[in-house]
Amino acid sequence: MDPIVIASYLNAGLSLLANGAALANQVLYLALNLL
Repeated sequence: MDPIVIASYLNAGLSLLANGAALANQVLYLALNLL
């Protein structure tokens, strides 16, 4: 495996995690506001 390929996979995984966290945060915020 190329180090570059590994790095890009890690990068993609991290951005997916960050997006997921932001989405969960948004949903939680909306839920709290609606209560």
